[in-house]
Amino acid sequence: MRCLHKLTNKHKKRQSNQYQHQRQGWNNTVLELFSETENEVVWPLSKNA
Repeated sequence: MRCLHKLTNKHKKRQSNQYQHQRQGWNNTVLELFSETENEVVWPLSKNA
């Protein structure tokens, strides 16, 4: 198992880089969606408060 772990270490680093990049894109998508729905979401909340 330890030998396998050593072999997959480099692969894990590359994978995490890919994940980081994916997450960045996902965050941007969410931000775009939120800014589109901001008026619908934020105003009712502020009225209730």
